[in-house]
Amino acid sequence: MTEPATVTVRYGTTRDEDTVTRLLADGFLHGDFGPWLIPDVRDRASVYPAYFRIFAAHALKAGWVELASDENAVAVWYPLGADAALSIPGYNEQLAVAVGTFLPRFQALDTAMHNHHPTGRAHHYLAFLAVRPDQQNRGLGTALLRNHHRYLDARGVPAYLEATGLNNQRLYQRHDYHPREIYHPSPDSPPLHPMWREPHPRPRRSRE
Repeated sequence: MTEPATVTVRYGTTRDEDTVTRLLADGFLHGDFGPWLIPDVRDRASVYPAYFRIFAAHALKAGWVELASDENAVAVWYPLGADAALSIPGYNEQLAVAVGTFLPRFQALDTAMHNHHPTGRAHHYLAFLAVRPDQQNRGLGTALLRNHHRYLDARGVPAYLEATGLNNQRLYQRHDYHPREIYHPSPDSPPLHPMWREPHPRPRRSRE
């Protein structure tokens, strides 16, 4: 992986809903959980845009969305309190309409993620990090992570995420995320790799 010389990051607005939806749907189409959630890739390509639009629309209003300025990568964050409460109004109804007959596995995934989400400390939750497939391995995801981590480190805020495979886990470990105990949303599903990152405040300069 190489990092671009310059990656400008901007904050998403409600006008970016289509862009964020497309990035998430394309970025996760061939992800580790895709074949378990929706086995046929053609069905997945049909369902994913409606599914990810739920999160794009909500996060752009209630979360924290950061985009590479070339619109080839997106990070979706939620600042959560110590109770880790994250509620999307009308989510169950929207999910049922979006995914149709594939609903049970999406529900199993949601339930497992909710039950394993750490509580007790306010933190930022990285719900999604996606890069366009033809733009991957250029350091765009790394640039988005570093941008947000600078904000978190300056304020002493930890972060949490679920990696969906060992390759993703290794990426996040390079950014100081530490693995927690893995779990399976269902006996026949791939594992999720929860990870936690403590902030790294910059040392104060000594006065001479």
